[in-house]
Amino acid sequence: MLRTSITERENFKDCADFGKRLELLSGFVDILSRDEVQLIDIQINCASLQGAQSPEEIAFMFLCERANDLVRGEAVPWVCS
Repeated sequence: MLRTSITERENFKDCADFGKRLELLSGFVDILSRDEVQLIDIQINCASLQGAQSPEEIAFMFLCERANDLVRGEAVPWVCS
């Protein structure tokens, strides 16, 4: 079912069918719950951001850095906050 939902190339946020959205999310939870899947946890403390820094941009930067470390086998045990 998940494969069908993804290959239809419909944007998740544009899908009005709640059941279909729930089915898709359920499929992702099943995938992310597998032991072989490594997750990256990123937490941004918005109160500590300076000037024009946006939480989304900082989170994306941390995601890229943490994913790069994970791929290189240098998994970082700390959490960014």
